Amino acid sequence: MPQGKIKPENTRVMVVLSRDVKAKAEKIACTDGRTLSGWIRNLVTNEVNKVHSDTKN
Repeated sequence: MPQGKIKPENTRVMVVLSRDVKAKAEKIACTDGRTLSGWIRNLVTNEVNKVHSDTKN
């Protein structure tokens, strides 16, 4: 997929953070071996999966 393009089944989300929080989050993401976007995507996906699996029980 060309850079800047996303798959039709995906969408973009805009998040507004303070510069301080963004800088701290980037450091955490880096230690996890991720970009900030990838780290945020991972956090959201994990929480959605957790809630979804909790509702099945």
